[in-house]
Amino acid sequence: AFAFNPPVNLNDNQRRGTVEDDGKIVASGYTDLGGALDNHVFLVRLNADGTLDDTFGGFSDEPTIPATPGVAVFNPFKVDGGYAEAYASGFQASTSSYVVVGYGEATARGSMTGSTLGAGYETTIAQDIVLFRVSTGTSTGIDTSFANNGTQAVQSEGQGFPSSQDRGRHLIVLPDERTVVAGLFGEVPAAVVFDANGQPDTSVFGDGIIELSDPTGTNIEQFYGIALSPDGSRVALSTRNATNNTARLVVLKFAVN
Repeated sequence: AFAFNPPVNLNDNQRRGTVEDDGKIVASGYTDLGGALDNHVFLVRLNADGTLDDTFGGFSDEPTIPATPGVAVFNPFKVDGGYAEAYASGFQASTSSYVVVGYGEATARGSMTGSTLGAGYETTIAQDIVLFRVSTGTSTGIDTSFANNGTQAVQSEGQGFPSSQDRGRHLIVLPDERTVVAGLFGEVPAAVVFDANGQPDTSVFGDGIIELSDPTGTNIEQFYGIALSPDGSRVALSTRNATNNTARLVVLKFAVN
């Protein structure tokens, strides 16, 4: 077994791991640094033998966790009192990077000052989908050429949905390097499509968001799983129906462009 224990007593969580073609293992999660610092994304990459891979990461934006080869720790929303968690990552070949998804808060909840990041983020009422990109090699921080100076937050605040709760649970990277996120938008099960640089793909319903509520009105939960077909043309999303213990599978067809 491999374990990484930060030098202080923190609440550490890992959510999803992948094994790459060369045997390296990438795990996505988060760690709670406590108080105003809150949750930070915590990425770990191991070699095939289970040791930390010193050719990845090597940065931390908080001295609480020293920069460590094989580990990347970050929360760019902390400037506005927000937080970030990671639930999955996917490889983007052209940039040799990982696209990372999870949920967090773009600002402190109900903040009177709002966001200072210049990306038009709303003041957070409930969780937001968050997206980042990190080099597969060693680096000093997240990729600031991605999305909005390195950050992306998808928010349903003020749009009339059942709630303002948005969550990113899993993702895949399409062959054309768009990213499809499985999760929740405004309390509605959804898939969110981003272009290769992390902006919502407006060719998909104008805002990149595919709302997948059950037309029968039964209580369908957010999507937790997503998979890409071998030919890259279809995406399958899965969840459960909380009212009658049934499973739900949705298949989406994507054009190559």
